Amino acid sequence: MKVKELISVTFDKVTIYKANNRDFEDIYKGTTNDIPADILEMKVKVIGATKKAVIDIQVF
Repeated sequence: MKVKELISVTFDKVTIYKANNRDFEDIYKGTTNDIPADILEMKVKVIGATKKAVIDIQVF
């Protein structure tokens, strides 16, 4: 699944991140309307939530 397919059903704020070895790097935080086109094409690895109304998406 790609990020663009997932956000069509998500209305909350999102945090999109990549895993680098044992660290995580946030590549986008904000609303689904402002996600850059290159990030929209990335594949989703994990979906989760750490806070109310914020969806965490790990991409690769």
